[in-house]
Amino acid sequence: MWTTGVRAETLPCLDSSSQCIEQLTEAAIANSGELKTLEARVGLLDRRLELAEFSISYAESKLWTNYIPDSFAPNPLNIINPFSWIKNIFGGGDIQRSRIAIADLELKKANVEAQRAELERRHSEVQSQTREQILTLVLDYEAYRRQAALIAAQLNNHRVISKVVEVEYRMGGSSTNSYLAAIEKQERLENQLIQTQIAQAESLRKILSLTGFDQFLNSKFKIQNE
Repeated sequence: MWTTGVRAETLPCLDSSSQCIEQLTEAAIANSGELKTLEARVGLLDRRLELAEFSISYAESKLWTNYIPDSFAPNPLNIINPFSWIKNIFGGGDIQRSRIAIADLELKKANVEAQRAELERRHSEVQSQTREQILTLVLDYEAYRRQAALIAAQLNNHRVISKVVEVEYRMGGSSTNSYLAAIEKQERLENQLIQTQIAQAESLRKILSLTGFDQFLNSKFKIQNE
């Protein structure tokens, strides 16, 4: 079974300094499945935007061809169609259809850009939430560690006192109530220490899981047991 100390050694650091929080946050961001998915979706939208921009540029570059007079169809004599030419000159006919097609492409591009902007917003939001999670977990871990150290010190002092009370009780110099109260307090402190250590270990487990260092821990455990 891994102790808290051994598990903590798999992390690059474990304190609330700005440098350590930044290191752990970077690891958590790199390990985030949601962020990886968002980045992949942004990449797909970028490719769609490139295609849309190319299509718009190509369509715009071909607009001038609509001003070239076309012919009647069927037109074995290749006679120019003056009505189509006039409509194109005044913005109707083929030129109008081309402009509508370009406007439709620009609208689709705008929709893709809006989707991309929303994904970027969510990406930034998840990064901020990840940093807050890391900071909260590290602060919790440090608080539980301090609390555990305090309780352990109290427990050690009380064990000394309990030994004295036990000796006095056996020699008749202490009441049964005092002896039982000392035992009860020791058990209470021991339980508090166990619960605090459990909470500390749980904070560490969450940090390891969030940053992806639990995978390193699992592989290390597997190698040592082969």
